[in-house]
Formats: sequence, C-alpha cells, structure tokens
Amino acid sequence: MEKVNYTEEMARKAYLTGHYDYMTQALSIAVNRVPAWRLAKDLTPCPLFEVFGFAKRWDEEHPRQEGDPGCYLVSREGAIGYTASGLEYQVRWIFIPMEPGAERDALVQKTLNEFNKAEAELKAAEAADKAPAPAPAAAQKRFCKYCGAPLKNPDAKFCPNCGEKL
Repeated sequence: MEKVNYTEEMARKAYLTGHYDYMTQALSIAVNRVPAWRLAKDLTPCPLFEVFGFAKRWDEEHPRQEGDPGCYLVSREGAIGYTASGLEYQVRWIFIPMEPGAERDALVQKTLNEFNKAEAELKAAEAADKAPAPAPAAAQKRFCKYCGAPLKNPDAKFCPNCGEKL
C-alpha cells in the first residue's frame, strides 16, 4: 500500500463525503460508529481485529491506481462498501453493522479481552526492555604464583611481570 499524504482539506472532504481511497481509512472512521460488523455476503459475525487484518491485507494486495474513480464508502450507520465507479448508488457493501443484542455484546467483550491481553503483553515487553541488565559477576583478581604480581588479564597464560607460565 502506498503512503498517501493527505492535506487537511482532502481529509475533511473525505470525512464529509464518506469516500475513502483505502479500506483501512474507511475502517478507521467506521470503528468510531460501530463496535462490530457482519460480512455482508453471508452475515457471519466479524471481530474487529479480523476486520482490520482483512482491510490491511486487501489494501496491500490491491494497490490504488492513479485516476481510479473507485472508493470505499462509510455510511452514517457505519457500514463499509466499495464502489468501482465512485457513484454512491452502485455500492457493494462489504461489512454491515451488527445489530444490538447478546451476540454483538459477546463479540465486543471478546475483542476487548484480546485488546487488554495485547496491551498487557506490550507493557510487559516494555518493562523487560527497561529493566537494567544484570551486572556481570565481578571477576576475581588473579596473582602470579611465582612473583605475586597482579595479572591485568584474568585469562592470562603468562605473567607480564616475570614471564613464567601460569
């Protein structure tokens, strides 16, 4: 996926019209409106992390071509669709909002638990990185058994003072 440098005006226009160049952009707006989705073609529930993973893979595998009129549309209710022509009445819906109820609540709770677990793992990894490394054991100072001179290198095989083999 190529990086797009949106100007503030372009971002405002996209937000007001609901038209986005990439599915991940559309999803980042829709996630503020809807906590869970269903796949439009067969109405299977889609957890948030799976939807984000799908959107990211889709954007990487289908790069946007220059002059392409197609765009992703986010409805006021939070549904996400694609129109190849850029016309709103030709939208093919990909994800539709999940209706309120026990199934949606369970899916949202599962997503929240996954998020909290990932956040805890991240904090643990950061704490492990910040923890001071254990100090190496202090090397015992060695002395020459012939002349008694201290050895600068504890692994020395010869005494630097008298030259005897240690």
